[in-house]
Amino acid sequence: MVGAGDHLGLEATLDRLRYEHPDLRPVVVGATCLGARVARARGLHVVPGP
Repeated sequence: MVGAGDHLGLEATLDRLRYEHPDLRPVVVGATCLGARVARARGLHVVPGP
């Protein structure tokens, strides 16, 4: 789960992945609320899960 300030780390990680591996299509599993929003804003597929 992404906490209040943790979304910045998630954003940075996802942006770095996109920069270093442009052909990679990550899937985020178990993200909720803010974490899911951050992932979807970057075009990632979010799968609900534990």
